[in-house]
Amino acid sequence: MEKLTTIEGWLETKNLSYKQPVIVFKHSPSCGASARIFAMFSSADINRTITVPIYLVDVMADREMAKQIAEETGIKHESPQVLVLAQGVVVYDVDHDQINLADIEKHLIF
Repeated sequence: MEKLTTIEGWLETKNLSYKQPVIVFKHSPSCGASARIFAMFSSADINRTITVPIYLVDVMADREMAKQIAEETGIKHESPQVLVLAQGVVVYDVDHDQINLADIEKHLIF
């Protein structure tokens, strides 16, 4: 999981999504539900299941990044929130207790 902290990084992430899907995980370190999703994305098993890049936005440390993503995608900011991008647009958006690996995987087809 790579931290996404700059506008340049966000633009690179969107550009990469033209080659393969990417996951953006908006995480709040102070939220229990977010901690559960963070643990899921940090587990050693995730690399066997998810083979696309995963980018982390710490919404407390990088509020402007979280705001920029919400503005550009038109998707209301939530935390925890998972966005799947393909071809430069969000193809899947899920938040809070609705986040699960099986549903995310279904949207990683390019």
